[in-house]
Amino acid sequence: MLRHVGNGDRQTVPVPAGEDIDAALAGRIQAGWRATGAAEPPSTVRGTVPPALLHTPDGQGCVLFPAPGYALITGTPAFLSAAVSEGVDAARGRFARYARHVEGRWPHLREVAAAYPPAHHAWASPAEAAPGSAVAQLLALLDAFTEGRCGATEFEHGWWAARRASRAAGERTRGALADLLDRVFVLLEDYVEDHVEDLAEGDAGGRAAALSDEELRCVLHGGSAGDAAAEHFWETLRERCATRVHRTDLDDETRLRWAALTVGAIRARPAATPDDALKQAADLARTRATMIRVFGPSATDPDRDPREVLRAALTSTGAVLPDVRARTADWRSLPRPQMLRLRRVKSLLGPLKGLETHLDRGDPLRGEAEAWLALLPALP
Repeated sequence: MLRHVGNGDRQTVPVPAGEDIDAALAGRIQAGWRATGAAEPPSTVRGTVPPALLHTPDGQGCVLFPAPGYALITGTPAFLSAAVSEGVDAARGRFARYARHVEGRWPHLREVAAAYPPAHHAWASPAEAAPGSAVAQLLALLDAFTEGRCGATEFEHGWWAARRASRAAGERTRGALADLLDRVFVLLEDYVEDHVEDLAEGDAGGRAAALSDEELRCVLHGGSAGDAAAEHFWETLRERCATRVHRTDLDDETRLRWAALTVGAIRARPAATPDDALKQAADLARTRATMIRVFGPSATDPDRDPREVLRAALTSTGAVLPDVRARTADWRSLPRPQMLRLRRVKSLLGPLKGLETHLDRGDPLRGEAEAWLALLPALP
């Protein structure tokens, strides 16, 4: 039955779903309908329970919700590129990981994942990249540049050409290799050739975020653009990436990549003290909570998994709930460093508000989150 959802040569993509059509699936449906010029489905679509079949009036797109846990999306290239903005192979790969993650609850999803495998294997390390592939060419360029065998301009031009070839071929990366390539991507966005005197007027980051040839080589070789300025460097990158996340002229796939790069820049920023670490955790919580609210929750993306975001944030408080609750009673009499730390805890907790509702009632983590969030009015 699974093989007959598509029509002709149309591709079919399985995506995660809940017991009913949740915000994430509804967002995919709306994006697909909008991209094909169809009137958006009624707001009552959200909350629909399976089995359900939705399709555009002209048949360009179709969403089958046969059972809890998953839905199947098929349609024209325009419909799929909007409803499955991460790409067909990427979505299929993520669904396979999701199916393994929820096997105890929905064992039938393994069969669904097997019916729709990715066409390309996702390489997780440089050693896995196929010889002759565009990704292998990217890695060869990176080695040549960091070893001084090619110049920065040659590296930049070659990199973008190979990257376009990689995307056109449907090549996929994940894990450490994907992180490496994403890091080069954002650094090249901030590269300026040595002979260029001025940046284009209106550049969001200004010269503070621009890299010269030598700075670019230094960062790609594993350092930063000057150790003394490392914190400023990564903070500037964070700001530039975060700005692009909110650009409505970009598609969701591009905005999500910028969001992931924002998270990476926050994690790369040095945290020399416990207060620095708490501020870093607050920035991560704020960014990841925004990703969930803007793009919807995802069980296959740790940065958009409400459970993972809550767990990481609450662990990062570095304190136990009873101690923090006791200090709120007389926080005005506390030494300034302790007052500041409570303020940092409040900054960490604030963005989490509402994420607990994505967890089932009775879930211990939801109860823990609700107890922490109840402290917000009492914190300085």
